[in-house]
Amino acid sequence: MIYGLDTLAIARYPGLLNEWPKGFALGVFWDTFGPAKSVIDTYCKRNLGPLVRVQGQWSDGHSFGSSNFAKAIQIGSAISDFKKRYPHIRFQYSPFCEDKLKASVKLPLFRELSNRFPNLELVNSSIRGGEFVPGVINEIHHNDRPSGNSGGPENFSYDGLAGSKTNSKAGNGCLDSKIPNWKAEYVHVEVFWFWVLQFNMKWGVKDETKRPNRRCKPTGKLLKSIAYYAGNKSNVKLDKGFLYKSHSEQHGDVDPRASKPVFLGPRGKRIKKVSVGGVAFIAAGSTDGRQVFRCNKYGYEISRFAQVKVDGKLVGTVDCGYRENEWKNG
Repeated sequence: MIYGLDTLAIARYPGLLNEWPKGFALGVFWDTFGPAKSVIDTYCKRNLGPLVRVQGQWSDGHSFGSSNFAKAIQIGSAISDFKKRYPHIRFQYSPFCEDKLKASVKLPLFRELSNRFPNLELVNSSIRGGEFVPGVINEIHHNDRPSGNSGGPENFSYDGLAGSKTNSKAGNGCLDSKIPNWKAEYVHVEVFWFWVLQFNMKWGVKDETKRPNRRCKPTGKLLKSIAYYAGNKSNVKLDKGFLYKSHSEQHGDVDPRASKPVFLGPRGKRIKKVSVGGVAFIAAGSTDGRQVFRCNKYGYEISRFAQVKVDGKLVGTVDCGYRENEWKNG
């Protein structure tokens, strides 16, 4: 299994490649956030990882049809040219991102793409309402499985697993999920894609900025903190009632406190001091009757196995790069 970073909008923040974790696959939109050709070329020239997966076309209403086939073939031709230039890198091509089409509608397109561009690995990225397609890689997005059986190789992506202004119960992609469980469920996949809202230039679940006007860009530190998930989580346990969030929520396009650890105590409990792995957390008010403590370091910078002390008493251990207790996204 290969781990990938589904930085779909990286055409708008190409400088992130300067801090790309070596060995991770690159996930991009072809032109939804602007042309991605130069980003793909840079990734390949620098030999930053083994694989590029391109999502060819996007529709806000998940509405696709045969009228989109001509463009799908044009994009396939351009990606095939990349493969000829960089034969050591795998190129996966998904014509449509999150379609709801029947397999019978798409099969003629996949056959033509396969005949014209046999050097590409073709990917079907259908969601609920669509169907798996036999004979290609079927990519599952956040457990929103299409109907039928894939009957062959699969990818998995957290893409789209996030809350919204009207659904605050869901969190932000992989950051609010119980990642070891997801990795175990999809251990068989070709590529396991990590994704967060910032990769699509949204700062959080309440950000409803239209795509052309988005200004939020993921930082190198955020990227490294997500790459940390490729490692195995330490065997840790935190007492019930306490919550350790490896990544605090982001508020606004730029937020210096974003993606750094937050510790919350039980509701109604008064706490004076918190330390995690010997690092003192700073009191930062309360929310929903729970005291909040923050840290200026990133979780992955602290420790893979850290004791948590509250007012001098040991209340458990955490792997500082991973959330512990109360997962929003399963």
